[in-house]
Amino acid sequence: MKLRRKIIITYLLVALTPLTLVALLSFTNAHTVLLTIQRRAFENIANFKEIIIKNFYASFQNEMVAVQAYYNIKTNLPILSRLADNIIDSEYVKAKSMLDSQFNVWVNERSGILDLMLVSPDGRIVYSTGSGDQIADTARTLPDPGNHAFEQGRHGIFVSDLFVNARHSGTASFLVSAPIHDYDNNFIGLAVLEVSAQSLYDQIQDTAGLGETGEVLIARRVASDRLIDNQAPTYDEHGDYVLYLNPLRFDPQAAFNRTIRIGAPTAQPVQQAVQNNGNSETGKDYRGKQVFSVWRYLPERNWGMVVKIDTDELLSPLNVLARAILVFSLVAILSVILVAWMISRTISLPITALTDYAKKIGKYEMDISIDKQLLSAPDEVGILAKTLADSAADLRDLHNNLEQKVKDRTEKLEQSETALKAALVESDHINKLLVGRELKMMELKKEISKLSHEN
Repeated sequence: MKLRRKIIITYLLVALTPLTLVALLSFTNAHTVLLTIQRRAFENIANFKEIIIKNFYASFQNEMVAVQAYYNIKTNLPILSRLADNIIDSEYVKAKSMLDSQFNVWVNERSGILDLMLVSPDGRIVYSTGSGDQIADTARTLPDPGNHAFEQGRHGIFVSDLFVNARHSGTASFLVSAPIHDYDNNFIGLAVLEVSAQSLYDQIQDTAGLGETGEVLIARRVASDRLIDNQAPTYDEHGDYVLYLNPLRFDPQAAFNRTIRIGAPTAQPVQQAVQNNGNSETGKDYRGKQVFSVWRYLPERNWGMVVKIDTDELLSPLNVLARAILVFSLVAILSVILVAWMISRTISLPITALTDYAKKIGKYEMDISIDKQLLSAPDEVGILAKTLADSAADLRDLHNNLEQKVKDRTEKLEQSETALKAALVESDHINKLLVGRELKMMELKKEISKLSHEN
């Protein structure tokens, strides 16, 4: 791998490692902070909605306290109860007229109250501001499922479950009932307020601060997902189903119609709310959408209340942040690559040039000229360039000296060779003389030996 590439990769690793860590930490911290802020905001909304619900019901309970003390009711309710089967009696007509003169106006002045009813001790409605058919009124009982308003109202102020009110075009309603005692503290019947829940719905379903997908919903635990006597099932603390009590943002017909079985994979927040488990988490809502939610269990009403928002919308600021981090990272990467390329060029070009000079020196190319800019560099490159230049000069001198020495030695060897050749010639001549003398001596000896034999 070339030096320049190594430098660029090294710079990228050095720069991008902390950049990546910072980006991840920033995103993680932003995610945590966003969820914390949203949880607090939803908890505040849930607290506010809980206060609204409590105040809503408390206002009608306070109205009922006033109703219990009215002289008109204490005086005329016994008459209406006694003459319920003879409503044309003058005493009955007079008593009803006195009640009408006060309570028709009283009901109209109070928002949300559909009817004020008076109930005899045996449970028959003997007076109602909501109908002109008094005969029909006296033939019926209270409209709440299970008739709990009558039974519980005998002992104190009682607020019924929400129910679908057929008398008022299916309006979600509830009853507030309370015992009426005469001035001798004898039980003489019940006063019952029939109240529309629409005003409560309007306040609960106000989506201020909940974005495009957020909403608040209320539900109760019930035993069945089917209507009972054309009414939605009432609260059952051991029930296996959850019944939605208010219209939903994405299902306006959900109130008293939509149910979910406890344990189902969807609508997890509301399941937890009616069971009073935990207080916040992410999970799937009734649409199967992933949501972030905070919930409350309202023991006074046996309701679960959920404040939720789609996680896609909740985390949309993080998506913007992620895109910003991505753009910043790309710009940073390009900047690091450019800087690394420039630095690598500054470092690698002189080193590459010096490497080429070193290769030439290795090939015994002594006539090299190193760039003056390299020689004048005030850093290690300059030192290396000067060292190479000095080494090249030393090698050149050594090469020149070596050639001269070889030449001198060659001349000496040639002289020695000439002298040796002369000595060899002389030696050969001497050898020849000696051999000739030996031969002559041998011949002489032969002659002497011959003469000796002759004598």
